Amino acid sequence: MRTLSISRIAAACLLALASTNLRAADEQQLIAVLQSGAGATEKCDACQQLKTIGTVRSVTALSALLGEERTAHAARNVLETIPGPEAGTALRNALSKTSGDIKAGLIDSLGRRHEVESLPILKPLLADADATIASAAATALGKIGGKDALAALTAARAKSASAVQPALLEALLQCAERLHAEGDKAGAATIYRSVLDAGSPLQIRAAAWRGLVLSDASKRVDMITTALAGKDRLTHLAAMKLLRELGDAKVINASLKLWAGLPADSQVALLDSSLKLGAKALPTVRAAVGSAHLQVRVAAWQALAELEDSSMLPALAKAAAQGEPAERDAARDTLTRLRGPGVDKAILTQITRGEPPVKAELLRALGDRGDKGATDLLLQYADNANEPVRLAALESLRKLAVANTLPPLLNLAGKSKSERERAPVIKTLSAICQASSNKDQSTRSVLEAMDRLPANERLHLLQLLGDLATPAALTAAQAASKSPDPALAREGVRVLSQWPNAAAAPMLLELARSSTDNTLQMLALSGCISVAEQETDLSKRFDLLQQAMAAAKRPDEKKQVLGQIGQIPTPAALQVALDQLADSNLTTEAGLAAVSIAEKLAGANPQLAEDVAVKVLAQCKAQEIVKRAWALRRKPNGSGPFIQDWLVSGPYHQQGATGADSVFNTVFAPEKPGEAVNWKAMPRGDHANLGLVFPDQMNCAAYLKAKIIAPQDCKAALLMGSDDGVKAWLNGVLVHGNNVDRGMVPDQDMAPIELKKGDNQLLLKITQGGGGWMACARIVGTDGQAIAGLSVESQAGTPVAAAAPAPAPLPAPVPVPSELPKRDSFQKLKLSDQFYAEGASFGDFNKDGKMDVVAGPFWFEGPDFTTKHEIRTPTAFDPKNYSDSFLMYTGDFNRDGWLDIFEVPFPGKEGYWYENPGTKGGHWPRHLAYPMVGNESPTLVDVTGDGQPDLVFNNEGYIGYATYDTSKPDDQWKFHAISPQDKKYQRFTHGIGAGDINGDGRMDILESAGWWEQPVGATTSSTPWKFHAQKFAEAASQMLVTDVDGDGLADVINSWHCHLYGLVWYRQVRTGGEITWQQNVLMPPSPDVTTTHLRCSQMHAMVLADMNGDGLMDFVTGKRFWAHGPTGDAEADAPAVLIWFELQRPGNGQVVFVPHLIDDDSGVGTQVTVGDLNGDKRSDVIVGNKKGVFVHLRK
Repeated sequence: MRTLSISRIAAACLLALASTNLRAADEQQLIAVLQSGAGATEKCDACQQLKTIGTVRSVTALSALLGEERTAHAARNVLETIPGPEAGTALRNALSKTSGDIKAGLIDSLGRRHEVESLPILKPLLADADATIASAAATALGKIGGKDALAALTAARAKSASAVQPALLEALLQCAERLHAEGDKAGAATIYRSVLDAGSPLQIRAAAWRGLVLSDASKRVDMITTALAGKDRLTHLAAMKLLRELGDAKVINASLKLWAGLPADSQVALLDSSLKLGAKALPTVRAAVGSAHLQVRVAAWQALAELEDSSMLPALAKAAAQGEPAERDAARDTLTRLRGPGVDKAILTQITRGEPPVKAELLRALGDRGDKGATDLLLQYADNANEPVRLAALESLRKLAVANTLPPLLNLAGKSKSERERAPVIKTLSAICQASSNKDQSTRSVLEAMDRLPANERLHLLQLLGDLATPAALTAAQAASKSPDPALAREGVRVLSQWPNAAAAPMLLELARSSTDNTLQMLALSGCISVAEQETDLSKRFDLLQQAMAAAKRPDEKKQVLGQIGQIPTPAALQVALDQLADSNLTTEAGLAAVSIAEKLAGANPQLAEDVAVKVLAQCKAQEIVKRAWALRRKPNGSGPFIQDWLVSGPYHQQGATGADSVFNTVFAPEKPGEAVNWKAMPRGDHANLGLVFPDQMNCAAYLKAKIIAPQDCKAALLMGSDDGVKAWLNGVLVHGNNVDRGMVPDQDMAPIELKKGDNQLLLKITQGGGGWMACARIVGTDGQAIAGLSVESQAGTPVAAAAPAPAPLPAPVPVPSELPKRDSFQKLKLSDQFYAEGASFGDFNKDGKMDVVAGPFWFEGPDFTTKHEIRTPTAFDPKNYSDSFLMYTGDFNRDGWLDIFEVPFPGKEGYWYENPGTKGGHWPRHLAYPMVGNESPTLVDVTGDGQPDLVFNNEGYIGYATYDTSKPDDQWKFHAISPQDKKYQRFTHGIGAGDINGDGRMDILESAGWWEQPVGATTSSTPWKFHAQKFAEAASQMLVTDVDGDGLADVINSWHCHLYGLVWYRQVRTGGEITWQQNVLMPPSPDVTTTHLRCSQMHAMVLADMNGDGLMDFVTGKRFWAHGPTGDAEADAPAVLIWFELQRPGNGQVVFVPHLIDDDSGVGTQVTVGDLNGDKRSDVIVGNKKGVFVHLRK
């Protein structure tokens, strides 16, 4: 054992040495980048890595970057974290050589290092003419603290400009906090008092007031009591908070003397703080229950539950019975929760003494308290003459469901003289029977009670047999169903029809066949069909239903059978449904059953689904069934031309309406018969782009009208795509409506229609929330092909063919499968096959040194990811819809040393961060970061250069970013708009990214239409960001910034349309200082789908990563499967591919991206993440999407 231990120690030492050597080698490589001719972007990236592994060896190389604006902030962020005097010396030496924003940043870093050696160089800067420099010096001195810093700050207050005063006061507060923490409360109080008396800004004054209360115990009582009763809202709120935090008996007792004169919120705060005194809080509670303020009385009754005291029970019970609704609810809750010596006895005493309303409340409380020892008392009152008292006792007996109360309650049920008396008793008996642990014994008790009753009264207890469901109970119920007493027989059939398992089905079927009573026969057959659903063996269930169908004589009975048949996904069941299609009485139910079964069989047998759809469409007219039958059919692949000849009217607004959904049901002029409407011709095209006709519109609607000329009466399908919602009328009849906020994809929606020979008027209403606004529509036959001879009247009045001439329309191109790239070597791990999230990330959440994975409500523990832990209550979603988790990022948002999670549930919803509970375990506390996070690809990236990531997104018509303060983790993040307000920046806007485009060392922000240049001092001044127009995409996802061609300039990679096709990268070109862009197409936006050339639709996520370790940044993307459901996207059912594109530079500025297939049955979601999950220094890929949660480990 000793040898083994020594070996382990030696191994650990060797591993530690190896780790140190590897870190040193990595650091040396990064230093080499800093000292090379690499561009600013590469050097900043190297700095980011050095922030983790940098040592004193890096100081010289970092120092050389401090004078260059594009690299200074990245370098000083590293230096402020490196231990040892060398880094501080480097920062101080650079101070005299810099100015402006760089100098302010260096001062900030010196403050964060807390080195007293910096005081001599910082103190003179308090008098700097530049207010930004002077403010930065004040802040830094506040962080360093000490007597010298305090003296300098105090002296500067009288001399400094007003612009510097807030920073000086904040710094003085920091000094005071340090003194207080070190035990010098008198010194701290002196500072707080000076700041408080200086007419400071409100927030600073509030902080100083709080600090003075905490530091000067002699003034604490007077200050808090004065503030509690006072009208200064700021100190009033601070006083209430301190009252709760401190639990200071002197303050509480002094405040109690002022009770009558305190406002309601102060009384509640005083009540809360009193609870810390334990039993001594009772006088406060007694005072509070008599308060004139309802909120105080409610708080008092709630507080009583914590005190374990029975003396106020009479008043509590009276409040529960007679108080105002909120007070009554609080009192009832306390009656349930109150524990302690004598409480149970006091409740029983009050039950015997109290008036009926009080008795009822206390009897009800016994059940809520779970007091099973009180059943004898409850039974005494279960037969009470006062109805509320009797019902309260029975309700508690029902909740307790104690077995030994069964016999007396059975006797009570037998004695009941009316249904009103009997019903609550039977309800209680039912609960007892269901909870019984010995159902055979309970059955005997019920049967014995029934035997004591006359035949005409036994039926009242029959339902209890179904609650017990024992063999003896089943036999008794069957015997009752055959009773010569008609009422007893019908009740027996009713009980059998509600049996909790399928054992009663054969008995009911036999009765349906043999009974001569038509009513009993119908009840028995209906019950048989219902109970058959409980049969878990599908073959046995099908056999029962077939027999029921044979016994059925009425259409309603056959309809009920078909309803059950539709739940059995077998070809035999499908045939039964199809056999009934021709019966006009059963067409709808048979069609529904056939479609339901075919939907489950379609994956394995698409041709069968196609055949079923054709048969159902030929017979059924019910719109919902027809829609589902259409969805079963193999997609028509774009057959049939789009309607190009439209008249348009709009835009129409409704005052106060916000969002596309708000105007969907508003009736505007085109929907009103006879209303005058101004129509004009729409430019011809497959897609009606309303945004071009009515630019810069939002929260409105427009209408499209076309005259369709049909060669004969026929059934057809109207296929539509819309951005946003759509309503459709044909010949004045509403045929479709979809109130949605979305981007347009052809054939997203389908409505079955019936065209009449000749003219048909088609009217579409298209709503607009913001951003894109367009629609498209076409009409095809029931076979999915163009209708021969169909035409659309042109806007000039001359019919224009809208379909290929009869009899042989040319079919639209049929997509052929794309040839996929060569498969790369990855091991695929499926962490879940459920749809929980479309984003995923990773990190070490439990500090075991292993990388874990997070997706939606779970984190999966590394290294094998087989153990999952709940972050919040999980919900699995239908892949046809959306989840509650769009994107996920990780970070330590409160700097407690544990990795937290940031989640965007859905575009335009709140953004939350979940606090890692560490060793406590359980669900993670959720914190609101920002109430509206717009854009479909918001990203977390360091915009400000302070080493802390910021959230880049759209918010209420602006594009910008949000910052947060780790010292105030509960505070809402602060949004910084970088654009003027514009309607295009809405929740479903596509395309966003960040990167240093112009090489100035500051992070710029990209959107599909261009990029925003970050100005100097963006975080400390109001200088506007400058917009540079460049159409990077129609609708991008994540926009990637990297130097693709190695020329030192930042280039851009993005999808062209993340819901259609196209993958492009843009080469940056500098001419005379001007930036222009050259587009390079990797996959075309409009591919020829009849070829096998590589194509991929729905590239809704992408990420940069060095996938092969060659030092060049590759990227990963793929298909987002069923982004808008199974029929809402281009090639929705094409393989869900995941591809990485390898960057190669052959020379002479040439660039090649080589695709490598990672997987063809997972794809991406709205996010794809890359990282080294298993420590082998290879890039692994994580995705969450509608197919599940996946990890792809690089081999």
